[in-house]
Amino acid sequence: MGTLDGFVLAPEDFKPFGQGFNRPECVVAEHDGTLFVSDCPGGIVRVSPAGEYRRLGNIAGVPNGHAMDARRNLIVTDIENGRLWKIGQDGSQEVILDSLDGAPLGAVNFVMIDSRGALWVSVSTMMRPRTDAVSNPRPDGYIIRIDEGEARIVADGLFFTNELRFDRDETYLYVAETSRGGVLRFPL
Repeated sequence: MGTLDGFVLAPEDFKPFGQGFNRPECVVAEHDGTLFVSDCPGGIVRVSPAGEYRRLGNIAGVPNGHAMDARRNLIVTDIENGRLWKIGQDGSQEVILDSLDGAPLGAVNFVMIDSRGALWVSVSTMMRPRTDAVSNPRPDGYIIRIDEGEARIVADGLFFTNELRFDRDETYLYVAETSRGGVLRFPL
């Protein structure tokens, strides 16, 4: 990995790109500059480098975090209805997961895909409304790993589980706990 010595950004280096979104919680960018932005009601907006907009999917919920798989499908969390969706580039959509062991998932917040293609999903809380779990912290958040169609909880007892990230070698998983204002590190 290269160094950033001498790299500086100034305000004039930034320009607006895309507007009119409702709750753009997550953005995924492709190398050519195409953006995929979560947008209510219930979908993802594809913004081309030329600034053309195209809505993908309509999950009838609140899209939150999303990631792109190897086939360019968008894996999208629905934080309102507790579902994990797959939305294709053609707008097709299907529910990947909406319950685990017969129980609803809760507030599905973020999804990440590891180098082997497994999905890592954060569930912030089981509390309704979910915003109460921020003002009244409780350890009911958890993380699901989905590998080859099998979903299982890999960590629980978390305080409003939010975004997830790996280190470069996928040796550690970093987890933001919003209601505690901190980040946890789990060895993998």
